[in-house]
Amino acid sequence: MKEMNEQELETLIQEALQREQLLDEVNGRVMRTVKRSARKTKARNWVRMIAFAFGLPLVILLMGFTCYHLLSLGKTLPMMVSVAILAVSTLILSSKAISEFKMEV
Repeated sequence: MKEMNEQELETLIQEALQREQLLDEVNGRVMRTVKRSARKTKARNWVRMIAFAFGLPLVILLMGFTCYHLLSLGKTLPMMVSVAILAVSTLILSSKAISEFKMEV
C-alpha cells in the first residue's frame, strides 16, 4: 500500500467536503419541492371544497328557478312530467355528488 502525502490527503478532504456540500444542496432542493407540492395540493383541495360548497347550491337554485319558470309557462301534463323528471334527476345527481365528495384538507 502506498503512502499519501499531505497534498493528496488535502485533495481527498476537499473532494469529500464538495460532495457533502452537493448532497446538502440536493437535499434542500428536494425538501423545497416536496413542501411546494404539499402547499399546492392543500390549496387545490381548498379551492375544490369552496367551489363545491358554492357551486352545487347554485346549480340546484338555477334548476329550481328553471322548473318554476317552465311551470309558470303552462301547467299541461307533458310540461309537468318533464319538470318533474328535471327536478328528480337534479336531486339524484346532487345527492350522488355530495355522497362522493371527499374533503381532503
